[in-house]
Amino acid sequence: MSLLVRPSSKAALKAFAEQLGPLPAARAFGHREVQKVFEAIKKCSDNIFYDRIRIMGGDEQKTSCWATLDFDCVAFVNVDEQFWDPINLEQRIDDLEKRVVRSWELNLAKNLPEITVEFPNGCKWAKLEWNNYSLTADIVVGVNTITESDRIENSASGEKKRADLQSERVMRAVSNFGKSEADQNKILKKEIISVSVMERSSYLMTQKPALNTEVARLAKFWALINKAVKMKGLSSLISIIASDCNSNLTLLEAFTKFLGKIAKWKDLSIDHSLDIRGIPKLHQKPKVVDPGNIFDNYLKAKSGSNTLAVFKKRSLKTKKQLSTISENSDWASIADCFLLDRYPRLDKRLFKTVIFEIKISNNHALFPQVRVGKKGRKHRFIAQVFLLMKIAASFVPRLNCDGSPRDTALIAKDLKMLLTTRLNATFVSSISSQQKKNKTHMSFELPVASEESSLAIEGFV
Repeated sequence: MSLLVRPSSKAALKAFAEQLGPLPAARAFGHREVQKVFEAIKKCSDNIFYDRIRIMGGDEQKTSCWATLDFDCVAFVNVDEQFWDPINLEQRIDDLEKRVVRSWELNLAKNLPEITVEFPNGCKWAKLEWNNYSLTADIVVGVNTITESDRIENSASGEKKRADLQSERVMRAVSNFGKSEADQNKILKKEIISVSVMERSSYLMTQKPALNTEVARLAKFWALINKAVKMKGLSSLISIIASDCNSNLTLLEAFTKFLGKIAKWKDLSIDHSLDIRGIPKLHQKPKVVDPGNIFDNYLKAKSGSNTLAVFKKRSLKTKKQLSTISENSDWASIADCFLLDRYPRLDKRLFKTVIFEIKISNNHALFPQVRVGKKGRKHRFIAQVFLLMKIAASFVPRLNCDGSPRDTALIAKDLKMLLTTRLNATFVSSISSQQKKNKTHMSFELPVASEESSLAIEGFV
């Protein structure tokens, strides 16, 4: 089977963006599994009362990429009105967070034996990994400000009004905490506060036209490939910039406009946060303000500015490459614009050192999984191959698990062509002599419906 060829570059880019997204069945399966966790949390509440538990982030906003799909969840805990009193507010926030996470530590693993539960980052949140799937989820604590009377009073306006009220009340509590910016930052730096206003950001994204979410997904993929520095909130920053576009544009025009914004990031001025009486909005550029958090300018922190400064050169190069796309370019040619610039070319003879094996998973294994052999050694070369294998697999439509039989030989042929011709085997610039001598075994589990157990592709020469 040859790769699908679209009638125009505009259609090809749209097909590429759609192919990057997770399978609907994967999202539905993940939501069902996460709901089981929510029920376990509420059942063993230890006198902690939850108002709601929501899935947020890229999954809720429909901007997740198939290669990086996970579920970011917020468990909203009820508190009384005295909780928000400025006196000792910081201590009450810390105490609540510790009490909730401690309850999860005691109960989650015990009640969910099929899930591995970890508490990294000082035990402020729970990381869950399903043992039989490559499904992961993070659960953090949020503070609820919505009352039952709010729901009755705002039943007509529904989710939007509740999301606005939740954000406004949290922001007011922060502004009342202290007169100085330093005092407010003590509260703003608490993760429990930042996640408590995520609903508004997610809601606004879900209300955008399909074009805005498609360009956001493309932009997140582009940032994943070109990421050179670490930054907390990078995915949200990129989504906000990319989705702030005119819905009358084509996807190609909108994505090109996003690249132009990155190239001129010092001129950015994006602020869709609430207008709250008595709390002034930020006017200084550059600014990309979290829609739920009026105090959070992603570009105020040094890491945000440094990240966009690094991306500037890459955005100009990608923009130039996109301008060379012909009217009849297929989606794999467009993929080249994203990938070939990132990885220096490597002598294909070195692929004799690698064995790639496709393992066929059952219909429920909707989350791609990569494993490495040879005593579990990991090095830079393998890490780059992992990422590219995941991404390349998302370009092959027949990998989608829709319940029908697949010819694994054709799957392997398509994947091999992508990795050798289309992506030109571009991984890293060097590989050690030791790696040349020993073959490295890699297993790539794919969500395809087939009775065959495995199919190996050895070497690329």
